[in-house]
Amino acid sequence: MRKAVIDIGTNSVRLLVGEKRENHLWDPYYVDLALTRLGENVGAEQMIKAEPLKRTAEAVVDFKNKAEELKSDHILITATSAVREAKNQREVCDYIKNLCRQEVVILSGEEEACASFYGAKGDTKNAVVLDIGGGSTELVTEIRGEIVAK
Repeated sequence: MRKAVIDIGTNSVRLLVGEKRENHLWDPYYVDLALTRLGENVGAEQMIKAEPLKRTAEAVVDFKNKAEELKSDHILITATSAVREAKNQREVCDYIKNLCRQEVVILSGEEEACASFYGAKGDTKNAVVLDIGGGSTELVTEIRGEIVAK
């Protein structure tokens, strides 16, 4: 089984296609990155501009096509802080949806932190993850099996 995640960040769009192992863990099958600078010139008005949105949406479409070509059973498109904090987030999501024919899921800060943690942690038992992104920073650790996100 293969699943794909396309993550729209402040500076880049990432594609991860994972393949499920027999022990129910996942291995990366294919990864890619496009530097699209969605957060370029957002400024104090917190509005995503047309040209960075166009670059980002085109990368999302390319990655969705690639995930389909790799026979992904499910594709999830997520967006993080740049879209989450944008005053025009609805227009941004609608624009991307119109091009790629799929909804964009905006992750909360806590969801973003947990996704970063589990992605970086892998099979290790104990981990502390510091994710310094283009628009937000998350620090996550696991204490006695419980996730602590800051």
